[in-house]
Amino acid sequence: MYIDYYSLLVRCITIRYCGIIKYYNYYEYIPSSILSFKTIMIYIYNNTLIYSINYIRLDCLFKIYSYICDRCNLFARAASNIRPQCARTACRQRRGRRRYRPAGNGHFDKPHTDKPMNTNSNLPTSILGGRSATLLRSLAAALILFAAISCGRSRMIENPYCERAEMLRVLCIETLDTATVVDVAVIGYADKWFMIEGDRQSGELYLTGRRSGRHYRYLGSDDLIVRHRYTHDSTGIKRFTMRFEPLDPADRQVDLTADVSASFNVEGIFLTPPDSLRKGPVCRVEGVLHDRPATTMLMLCRWTDYDGNARDLVSKSRAIPVTDGRFGFNIPADDDLYVLIPWNEYAVSAWYDCEFFAEKGKVRIEWGAEAPTAIIGGRMNAEKYELAKPSREVSDTYRPRLDAFYDMPDLGYLSARARETTARLEAETDPDRRDSLIKALNSLTDEERYSPEFHTLMSEFKAKAQQAAEATLHRAESEVRPGHLPWVISLIQTIDRRENRDDIMRVAGIYAERFADRPLGQRLAEYIRALSTEVGGRYADFEAPDREGTMHRFSEMIEGSRIVLLDLWASWCGSCRRAAIRNKPIYERYRDRGFTVVSVAREFDNTDNLDAAVAKDGYEWPVLVELDDRISLWQTYNAGDSGGLLVLIDPATGEILARDPSADEIEQTVARYCDVKQ
Repeated sequence: MYIDYYSLLVRCITIRYCGIIKYYNYYEYIPSSILSFKTIMIYIYNNTLIYSINYIRLDCLFKIYSYICDRCNLFARAASNIRPQCARTACRQRRGRRRYRPAGNGHFDKPHTDKPMNTNSNLPTSILGGRSATLLRSLAAALILFAAISCGRSRMIENPYCERAEMLRVLCIETLDTATVVDVAVIGYADKWFMIEGDRQSGELYLTGRRSGRHYRYLGSDDLIVRHRYTHDSTGIKRFTMRFEPLDPADRQVDLTADVSASFNVEGIFLTPPDSLRKGPVCRVEGVLHDRPATTMLMLCRWTDYDGNARDLVSKSRAIPVTDGRFGFNIPADDDLYVLIPWNEYAVSAWYDCEFFAEKGKVRIEWGAEAPTAIIGGRMNAEKYELAKPSREVSDTYRPRLDAFYDMPDLGYLSARARETTARLEAETDPDRRDSLIKALNSLTDEERYSPEFHTLMSEFKAKAQQAAEATLHRAESEVRPGHLPWVISLIQTIDRRENRDDIMRVAGIYAERFADRPLGQRLAEYIRALSTEVGGRYADFEAPDREGTMHRFSEMIEGSRIVLLDLWASWCGSCRRAAIRNKPIYERYRDRGFTVVSVAREFDNTDNLDAAVAKDGYEWPVLVELDDRISLWQTYNAGDSGGLLVLIDPATGEILARDPSADEIEQTVARYCDVKQ
C-alpha cells in the first residue's frame, strides 16, 4: 500500500476524562503526557500520527490549524490513502456555533439556542468554551507541531515494485526513524535447501540508495541467521524480517544485497509508486482463493514475458502475497494479458494459472480448488470468457469421467504394452536406454497407448472438443475482438494436433494483422513465423556469439556444406548432451564430405557451466551461445521451453528435412546427401 501523504483527511476524536480515545469501535489508551492537555489532538489511523513533516503540504497543515481555530467543539479524525480533494471535507461537519450549560449532575444539558446542533459534541465549556481565541490558536499550533515531530518518517510500502528479483522477494518495507524494516520471502522448491551468505567481498547484507549511493548497514533479524542452511517445506516459501539503517528521504529507490548469488539480490526496489501507476490509469485486481489453504503467494507477470517459460516466471514476475485466502494489487491498466500462478503448485511442477486482461477499473477473480471459476470486470475479460464457453462446457462434462480413469491404480487407463514400457522405464538406470524407451512411448498411437475403454472415452471427448473448437473458430473469425487473442494463440500453439490447420492459419493471420500494435498480436505474428521452421519449411537465419563473444551468422557458417545439423542444446539438459555425444561419430565420419554441425547452447547468467560441459563432452564443432534468451532462438524455431532441438537442413535449398531425428535417422540422411553429392 502506497500512502499518499498529500491527502490526509482530518477527523476528530475526543479525549475523555477516563483517558481513552473513542474511535468508532476502537479504543486506545493514550500516554499521560497527552492527557494533561485534556483537550483535542490530531490522531492518524493505525496508531500513527502524521507520518513525516517532509511529506505533508503546508496547506494541509494550515487547513488543520484553521479548522481547530474555527470550532471549539472539534472531534479530530484522520485516515490515509484517500484522494487529495477529500482533505477539504474535514470542515463539512460544521453545524453552527453552540452554547452549553453544565447540568448539576455532571452531565450536559440541552443547548440554549435554536441554531442547528452538532450532536457529536459534548465537551464542557469549562474546557473549551472559556478559552480565549489566542489560547486555542496556540494550542492548535502546538498540537500540529507535536504530531509532525513525534511521528517521524514512518512509511509502509506493501508489495513494492522491483526492477529485478528472482528467488528473494520483497513483500513489505517500513521506513522508521530508527530502522528500515524489510519483510522478504525466499521462494524455492520443496525439500531444497538455501543459504543467505551476504555480499561476496564483505559477507555483509545491506541496502544501497540509488540516488545517494550510500550503503545502509544490516542491523539484524529475529528469524534470519546469516550463513545458516534452511530447507523449504511443501509451500516452497520461507519468510524473514530484516532490519537496516534508516533511509535517507532522498533515496526513492534502493537495491538489496543479501548473497553472493544474483538470484538472492533485489535490484531497484521502488519506495514510491512507479510513473505507470502515478500518471496513468490503474487496474485494481482483487481475488479470493477457495479451498487453497497452502497457497500463500502468487506470481504475477505479463503473459508475453511468461508464455510457458519457467525461467521468465522467476525473473520477470512480481510476488503477490495471499492473506487468509485473499489477495489484491494494482497494475497499470494497459489492456495487456497477465497471468497469475500459485507458487506452491509451480514448485511441484503441477499448477493451474489464471489469465486476465488489465483493464481500467476493478477486476475480481474467484479461484476454486483448481482452475479460476470467474473473472469479472472489463470488456476484454468478458469477451475472453464468452468465447471459450463451448470448449469449457465440453471439458466440464468429460473431465470428471477422464479423471476417474487417471485415478485408477497401476495405470489402468494404459494398454498392456504401454504399462510394460512404462515399468521398464521406471526400472532403467542407463540414460541412453531411458531415452530410447521414452521415444518408444511417444511413438505409440492413442489406440496403442490407452486401454479400449479409455480410448473410446478419449476419442469421444476429442470429437466433441473439435466440434466446439470449430464453432468457436468460426465465431472468432466473424467477430474479431481483442479479447479473443489468447484463444487464437492457443490454437496456433497446438496446431500440430489440429485437423483444420489451414483455417487456423487464416484466422491467426487476421488477428496478427488487426492487432499488430498490441503485445499479444506481435507474439501471435512470431508464432506464425515460427511455423515456417517446421519440416518442409525454410530455416530461420540468425546471428549469435561464440563463447569468446565473437558474433557469427548462421548462413555464413554453413556456406558450401552439403547437409547441416543445427543442434539447439543446453549444459543443463542431460538428454540434449547425450544426443550430441551419439552424433559425434557421425560427424567424425562425414565432416570432410560436407557434413556441418553448428550447436547453440541456451544458458543463463553466465557460460561457466557451458565451458565445463564442452570440456567434458569434447564437442569438435562450433558452439554458439544464446545467453538469457537474448535473440529468442528457441521461440524462432518453435522449441518452446525445452532444453534442445535437432534440426536437419539442406543448405542448398534452405529446406528443413527433419526435426529431432534419431542418430540412426541422421546418419542415413547424411550418408545419402554426402555419398550422392560427392
